[in-house]
Amino acid sequence: MKYILGQHFLTSRKIIKRICDYADLKRDDVVYEIGAGFGNLTVEIARRVKKVYAIEIDPKLFEILKENTEDFDNVELIHGDAVIEEIPSDCNKVMGNIPFSISSLITEKVLRKLANCEIELALFMYQKEFAERILVPPGLKSFSRISFLAQYYSHPEMLEIIPRSFFRPIPKVDAALVKFNKKEGIKWDEKLNLFVKIIFSHKKKKVINAISPYLDKWKVKEKIKSKLLEKRVFDLEFKEIEELKNLFEKEFPELFRKDEAKD
Repeated sequence: MKYILGQHFLTSRKIIKRICDYADLKRDDVVYEIGAGFGNLTVEIARRVKKVYAIEIDPKLFEILKENTEDFDNVELIHGDAVIEEIPSDCNKVMGNIPFSISSLITEKVLRKLANCEIELALFMYQKEFAERILVPPGLKSFSRISFLAQYYSHPEMLEIIPRSFFRPIPKVDAALVKFNKKEGIKWDEKLNLFVKIIFSHKKKKVINAISPYLDKWKVKEKIKSKLLEKRVFDLEFKEIEELKNLFEKEFPELFRKDEAKD
């Protein structure tokens, strides 16, 4: 058959079962599965939990998904875009095989739910490159906004690399499983998210220069007396980013009414 939207489908039953084991699925769990595809993972989840919401955007795949899950009365299918659709309020775990093009958007969306205690955990399969980016520590040039968000709001853990040979059609890169557990005592901070979006738009520059498209740098230097302004964005530690956000929020509250930063 013709494969749809350039998607790659996991064919190993052994790995599918292992994914469900990693998610520690229980009989009273309600799972939201993103990118259900043919329903291979959906069926295994459904065998273990109270209910599965399975979302798939492609209309042809959605019809196959309906056929493959018709024997399960605990599966509710959603034909829609996971970037746009709301995560059901009664689900406590989120899982899925995330396309590279929406990996950042979906991860941020789910981290918000996790930080606000609306879900317990998330477990995603990404392209290996994106999974590695999530775990990059401060000080490396590849440290990015999604690295910060993932590590600030959760405890991300790379569980295993899945070789490309287990997918059909075979992709050009390997995949990786990443599990996100909530970090206690941290709530989602929309102003922090905006600040991080702004400075990481120019992450290789010094903070003072990264902020200059939004504020006059001389006014910033006049009001904020901190050596952190001279650090490159990717070199900032988590506490330093928090400190800078608080300084800017106090001295330049207008910055947090802007949303012009690039993703």
